[in-house]
Amino acid sequence: MQEALNRDCVLKTTENEGYIKKLVHGSRANTYTLVSYNAAPIENQTLLWAAPIVWVKRA
Repeated sequence: MQEALNRDCVLKTTENEGYIKKLVHGSRANTYTLVSYNAAPIENQTLLWAAPIVWVKRA
């Protein structure tokens, strides 16, 4: 998941929740904080997978 760090990503947590968030290191080992542009961060999540978003088309 190194390629996804500090980037906007589509991701899935181990609780089976899907998000589009900026991915940063969590404060605990093997966790991540999910940063939003319009809500509070979701801290110390474990992930199943994360993939960087490479392109967004805005209307």
